[in-house]
Amino acid sequence: MRKIRLHQFYENDNDFIPESTYDFEEFKLRPIHPFTVITQNYNKDPNQMMISYWVRKVVKKSAAKRFVFVQQQQAQSNTQIRSSFDHSQMRRNKHATQTKKQTNIKKTKFKDSISIQADWITITETQKQLIDKTPISLIESKQLFQTGTVKRYNTNLDRVRPNFEKRVEPVCEDLASSSTREDKYLVGLIEKHDFNDPLPTVYTTDLLLFSVLTLRSSVYPWDIMVTKKGNQLIFDKANQHQNKLTYPELFTVNENTTGDMPEEEKDVSSYCLEATVANANWQIIGVKGMETIDQVPTEQYLFSENFAYSYLELLVRDRIEKVSKNEDYKPGQERFKVVVRTTIEAVNQNDENLLIKSFSELETPFEWRQSLITKVGEVTTRTMINNLNNIARWLCHAQLIDCNQIKIGYLSRQSPKDDNKHSLLLVETYSQQLLASQINFKQTETWQNLRHIVEYLLTLEDGQYCLLKQSYKQSIRIFRIEEEDEDENQQDG
Repeated sequence: MRKIRLHQFYENDNDFIPESTYDFEEFKLRPIHPFTVITQNYNKDPNQMMISYWVRKVVKKSAAKRFVFVQQQQAQSNTQIRSSFDHSQMRRNKHATQTKKQTNIKKTKFKDSISIQADWITITETQKQLIDKTPISLIESKQLFQTGTVKRYNTNLDRVRPNFEKRVEPVCEDLASSSTREDKYLVGLIEKHDFNDPLPTVYTTDLLLFSVLTLRSSVYPWDIMVTKKGNQLIFDKANQHQNKLTYPELFTVNENTTGDMPEEEKDVSSYCLEATVANANWQIIGVKGMETIDQVPTEQYLFSENFAYSYLELLVRDRIEKVSKNEDYKPGQERFKVVVRTTIEAVNQNDENLLIKSFSELETPFEWRQSLITKVGEVTTRTMINNLNNIARWLCHAQLIDCNQIKIGYLSRQSPKDDNKHSLLLVETYSQQLLASQINFKQTETWQNLRHIVEYLLTLEDGQYCLLKQSYKQSIRIFRIEEEDEDENQQDG
């Protein structure tokens, strides 16, 4: 037996062991007691270790605490000692516990937004790795023309609080459609398209464009029909969706929640439709009765007389990385153009564009009236986490119209059982940069999604294609549709 001593000061074990009645005042506060001996037996098994140490045993007495040293022995193998401190095993156990908890979370069973026909030809499915390798782009915007009415935002609504709530009356009659073919101005631009232009052009509406840009944060399913003709790409709704609203056109409710979701898809759709109507009412009330800043007379307003619609031409080009921090990014080669219609909802006191958006509390329990008073930060943080995709779409909208101010209202039902009447509980103002930092949003990643899809579509033959995004996936499946099927869909629509 070979002994390894931590202290060689004592000649034998009797000198090493103190008296049981002796108090060591200087050792009471030390985490490791100095009187420790480790012995290792090399004769039987070198992996077998014998640990002999002294521990302090507290003996309670009426007068004071007395410390008595008692010898203990413990035999463990090296593998057992390592396993007791195996952090990787602890991480695996923690991950298994989290996975077990996640299996109990209820998720909505979504159907595909469009039925896949048997004769559709699967072309490809996008992969996140390839999208991440897509070069980063610079976006240059130019306004083609504008129509509609621009009004100033009512700043008195910023004073609304949960204990002084503002009723949001149902005044909205029509909701904006994302269909490209229903917009006569976009149709006119498509008819004037120059096929000799070396730059390809994409024609779309802002709601369809946001769906592609926010692919990484989207949870709900959607689809976009693409018509390719030469260097022209037209993004549009499917014919079978012309008479109803799809998820890209709706304000979703807790789309990115990590908790339980409604089991039935019809409940999700009803919540989204209610939130969309409530937000439209809040937008109209936000500018109702205010002065008109700009008004372009037209034969017929597109959807609402309270908003303006701007038609933009976005030039997507390569970004040349800067050499030093003081320099700006330099524009590189031009790749393609995007002609898009977007909405200008209001302007602020400085005549700068402003967005009016909202979060809605539609599910029980209804707690915002109390929690927005006592713990505002907790409610706003949790709400933003549960609605990351909505915020990402708002930031893309703000980039298009060069808007640096976003008004976010918190809406809740006036009565838990009445889904037609809502109240405005609170209004918060965010800058575009601050809101992007709250959710770690990167604008460059959004345009990588669009550029990857557009450049791939341009390599295909002319015809009809379907971009299908399935629920809980961050990829897009591309199908080729035969012309006969498209004609039948148009007749059905």
